[in-house]
Amino acid sequence: MTKVKFLPLMFVIALMIASCKDDVAVSSVSVEPTSVSLTVGEETTLTATVLPSDADDQTVIWSSDNTDVATVSSTVNSYGIVTAVSEGTANITVTTSDGAKTATCAVTVSISGEEV
Repeated sequence: MTKVKFLPLMFVIALMIASCKDDVAVSSVSVEPTSVSLTVGEETTLTATVLPSDADDQTVIWSSDNTDVATVSSTVNSYGIVTAVSEGTANITVTTSDGAKTATCAVTVSISGEEV
């Protein structure tokens, strides 16, 4: 019977210890590749890496600074699918959810393999 009395106390102690865990902040984000050349209609996949790998929030947001040239959509959090829309250049940026860290891939889009 004595063991049963200590079970709730042990549970509370375990919760207190678990709640003392330090938050692990994101130190950086990178994107691969850092530049790419595409033809209109072509797609490619970019990969974001958030460090440290045990950071509490690994969420990233993808964006394009010129959606008339290249768009980006996120399938799985760390992957961005870039679609070449029209001739020109665009920067695809991956940003951590807190907005503090970014990385960019320069995209050049040409028509049928012609240089922009």
